[in-house]
Amino acid sequence: MPQMDQTAQMDRIAFLGLGHMGAPMARRLLAAGHPLTVWNRTAAKAAPLVAEGAVLAAPPAHAVREADVVITTVADPAALDAVAGEIVPALRPGTHWIEMPTVGPDAVRELAARAGESATVIDAPVKDLALATKAAELPAMEAALDHYRRTAADPALADADLSHEAAGIRTS
Repeated sequence: MPQMDQTAQMDRIAFLGLGHMGAPMARRLLAAGHPLTVWNRTAAKAAPLVAEGAVLAAPPAHAVREADVVITTVADPAALDAVAGEIVPALRPGTHWIEMPTVGPDAVRELAARAGESATVIDAPVKDLALATKAAELPAMEAALDHYRRTAADPALADADLSHEAAGIRTS
């Protein structure tokens, strides 16, 4: 029986923001076999991930235009606003956007309003990065990806705050 290419079934993910929080998450997605396109304000931070198989995009709009899932891990609401201004016009209808940093509910509501019908925004803040990174588990991201899969089947579950779900995923 012919083997099917595993990446043909995997979600295409765009990961924007590769700092202390984003780089380990992106590395985990690569290790799981996801096709991954990355962007960072400082492109040199993407070099290790590109060496591991990620595709580097510049500008950020190029990262998201073919993505099924967009994950942002930028520094603060101002950085999120700047990135959103560049990528919202490039989002494909049906995209799921997982917002990882703790930027606050107002910023996430504004993001969802900007995305409109182009994307379902999922708020999945990482609240204990040190624990998540040390344990090599990223519970908020895992909860968000699980939520994405469920909302693909039932859109009524969209636009949730996943803090409670992430807390229930093992980190050791």
